[in-house]
Order: sequence, then C-alpha cells, then structure tokens
Amino acid sequence: MPYISLYRRYRSQTFEDVMGQDHVTRTLQNAIRQGKVSHAYLFCGTRGTGKTTTARLLAKAMNCDKGPTPTPCNVCPACISITEGRAMDIIELDAASHRGIGDVKDINENVKFAPMELRYKVFIIDEAHQLSNDAKDAFLKTLEEPPQHTIFILATTEPQSIPITIRSRCQQFDFRRGSLRDIRDRLKYVADGEGVEVEDAALDLMAENAEGSWRDALSLLEQVLAYTDGQITIDDVNTVLGTVNREFLFGLVDTLSERDESGAFQAAAEVVESGKDIQQLLKSIAQHFRNLLFAQVSRDLSDLTTSEE
Repeated sequence: MPYISLYRRYRSQTFEDVMGQDHVTRTLQNAIRQGKVSHAYLFCGTRGTGKTTTARLLAKAMNCDKGPTPTPCNVCPACISITEGRAMDIIELDAASHRGIGDVKDINENVKFAPMELRYKVFIIDEAHQLSNDAKDAFLKTLEEPPQHTIFILATTEPQSIPITIRSRCQQFDFRRGSLRDIRDRLKYVADGEGVEVEDAALDLMAENAEGSWRDALSLLEQVLAYTDGQITIDDVNTVLGTVNREFLFGLVDTLSERDESGAFQAAAEVVESGKDIQQLLKSIAQHFRNLLFAQVSRDLSDLTTSEE
C-alpha cells in the first residue's frame, strides 16, 4: 500500500475538525441548516490554512445521503467517494496549470449537465487568481447565473487579483493563519497518533517555522520523523531545518550588546562552517530580536512567536 503523507492522512473530515477557522465553518453550517447555501464562494487565505479541505467538506455536506446536512456522516457512498477523491460530480481544477480560456469553456459546457451521481455538482477552482484575464471574463457569465444543481468554490492566496466583478458574485471568507499554540497542539496530536515522543521545545520550533500553515507544520513533522527513530528532540529539528539553537541566539545577542566584533565574526564563521542556511539564520536572528523587543515592551506574551521558555 503506498505511503500517504501526514497532511493527507490527518485531513479534517468534519467541520468540527477544521482548526482555527470557526468563523468560516460555523457560517457554512448555519447556511446549510437554514437552506441558504450560496451558488458561489471565494475562500481566501495563505497557503495551508484549510481552504481546499473546507471546500471538500462543503461538497460532502451538500451531497451526503442524510443531507444536505451540517454534519456529513462520512460512511454513505457519497461521503466515501468524495473523501477518496473519486466522485465524478466533484470537479477540482488547479488554475495554476489550467488557466486558459479553453479550460473555462470546458467548465461552462460541463455546468449545463445535471449531476451524474450526486445531488450537487461542485466545482473547486484552486489558485483561482492565476486564471488568465480572458478566462476570468469567460467564467463571469456562468458564475452569475449557474444552474440550481451547481456550486462554485474558488480558492486563492491573492484575493486582490480576483476581479471585483467575480468577487461581488461570491460569498467571501477569509481564512486565518494558525496560531503558534493551535499548530503546536495539532503537531502534538499527530505525533501521539503516530506513536512518537516529541520534546516540547521541538514542537515549539516546528510550529514557529510553519509560519501559520497547518500543512507546512505537518510536512515539517514528517521530514523530522524521517530523520529520527521514534523520538524527536529540538536538536533533531535544528539539524533537519538548518536552524540554530536558542543558546546560539542568546549568545549572539550578548556578543552584539558588548560590541564584541571579533566574537561576532567568529559566530558567523561557525555557522557557515557548520553548513547552516544563512537566510534561515538571518530570519531566526530577526525573529529573536522581535521577540526580545516584544517581551520588553509588552506584558502580554501570548502573541510571541516563540515558546514560553
């Protein structure tokens, strides 16, 4: 059986499982419950925040044998086919590679036909901002007056690149970046599910480097898991990611505060000789100084992008 990546294996299968996007999932569930589901949605947010996952959940909720329902059962043939990605009436299009007017014309033709198996035909267009200008114009008429059996979901990381004529015909939801605490908790949950022991400091460091992306966090965990043997330490994470440990950062701050030019050059030489990524080093230093400044001027340290320690 082929290996399945962690972010796919632990992908949310219910609205309740989607972390950090309660303002989106609650609104969608209420719309389903009240029979007020729109014909078009625009999901906006940075990478790895759950846009495509939520789009699939909406498709599942609208086509569940017990639905439309805000709580799809995940056991009926419709739910299973959508989960496994083989539902013929759920059409996913990556606009990064299918961005031309010909691709949109295919959608316009497909829309005319009723669903073959499910209750609704759902089109999920990922990276929608990459559609060409001609393709966006061709898509506009269909988006304005789609058949009753059709739902469009556009996902994008650049909503400002979507024409206002398209945005005005969609209900727009802005997906938030994951907080350090929430991503850390998710990493802990997945690590426990995999039977792996992880140091708290290692969880903090992976959560920091995920930069608010749930998918990136699980990809980092998967990368570190491949390097270790069932137990993850912060040294393992530093080695895999090419980052420097906190002792080095605090030592560097002391060196700079003492205006020790020789010590600063020596520290830089050690990093280069160890093969660390210089861009990653500069990023870590900038983040470290930001945290020091924040800790100095604020009493509320909950917004620090680092561990409590």
